[in-house]
Amino acid sequence: MSNRKKALVAIMLNGVALLILISAGLYIKLLNHKAEKPAEKPMADIILIGDSHIKDLEVRTLNYTSENCGYRLATVQSITPVVERVAGRNPKIVLIHVGINNFLLMPDGLPEQYVEMLKYFSPKTKIIASAMFPPTNYFCEEMRVKNGSWVAGLNSKIVAMTADMPNVTWIDAGKSMTDQDGFLDPEYTYDGLHLNGEGQLIWAKHINKAIQETLRSIP
Repeated sequence: MSNRKKALVAIMLNGVALLILISAGLYIKLLNHKAEKPAEKPMADIILIGDSHIKDLEVRTLNYTSENCGYRLATVQSITPVVERVAGRNPKIVLIHVGINNFLLMPDGLPEQYVEMLKYFSPKTKIIASAMFPPTNYFCEEMRVKNGSWVAGLNSKIVAMTADMPNVTWIDAGKSMTDQDGFLDPEYTYDGLHLNGEGQLIWAKHINKAIQETLRSIP
């Protein structure tokens, strides 16, 4: 073989070797990239858990970042798996608002079930528990359910049962939106049960104040 042919062969072999090295390097880089753990999403200031009241809560009304885990028709029983999952993440603060669907559908044992649900959280997690809002008088009559004052009685019982849980703080925005008979004032609802925009703003004020005070208490 002539020297020229030998040189061409050498160049070709070197080129192939170079391509192999480049391909191998890219492949290793690709493997390392795939193996890299994706960056974790920063946890929000507060995680919201509950029924349609939570689901419909306007994020813009809160002064803090939030993660909404609310869904419609939630009861204490159905929301417990969500509570368990969130508790496993050891959040600093959670807001819970649930129970009105139990009041309407299956009120027996509600206080005890509510307290057991809260126990899923570590004592280090600060829980802001939002008391149930009573329906309007008209809603209660149409649905043939007990009067609004019965909701207040359930709230009081649950609050009393959590008195020995120092990580639980209660807010009762409903007291700012009820009439003299303990029913939700129609001014703050669009259907007799769920809050309208004005009602949400009042609720959000209570939530923002509770979050601010809770954050101050965390070392």
